[in-house]
Amino acid sequence: MPWLGALLTNLLGGSIATMLFGAGLALTTYAVSKPLILSMLTEAATRFNNIGGSLLQVMLIAGLGEVVTIIGSAILTRLGIQAARVMLVRRSA
Repeated sequence: MPWLGALLTNLLGGSIATMLFGAGLALTTYAVSKPLILSMLTEAATRFNNIGGSLLQVMLIAGLGEVVTIIGSAILTRLGIQAARVMLVRRSA
């Protein structure tokens, strides 16, 4: 997609084009990866359905729900930071 960068540079100027191109890369990365991570978390929750009721209750009392939420939030936060880093690197280049 070098032609897109050249087109934006000619139309909008160097810094604005680089910033928009980097932002587009960051949003694309986040938009593609987020459904994959959410489907992974859904699959993990589905796998817990096969556990016996008593064992599952003990695990939930111990905080399993919070653990899965924390792990999912951490993964999505890291993905957002990586996407922002891509945008900043493309902007400064």
